[in-house]
Amino acid sequence: MISIEILSTEVKTRKGISQKNQKPYSISEQDAYVSLPSEPYPVKITLNIKEDDFGTPKPYSPGKYKLSADSFYVDRYLNLAITPNLIADSSSKPQPVAKSA
Repeated sequence: MISIEILSTEVKTRKGISQKNQKPYSISEQDAYVSLPSEPYPVKITLNIKEDDFGTPKPYSPGKYKLSADSFYVDRYLNLAITPNLIADSSSKPQPVAKSA
């Protein structure tokens, strides 16, 4: 089974102007670690995270997660693709978020 662990709520945001359509864009990302059956140790990954209606990123809380079934889809080339949508792993308690000063 694939499990994903979030250690921090830190968000990295990239902003710019699209060269294709000249419209502004914003991409918010959060680091995570995925445990794959084929790897002896967790592998660092980057997750694109959603933003609210005001453009504020909504990071996942620290803790262990698994992939929701709706993470998987068939793309326009008929390939199996994934856009990770995480759900809390009920067998693990999320850790409380440390408050910043």
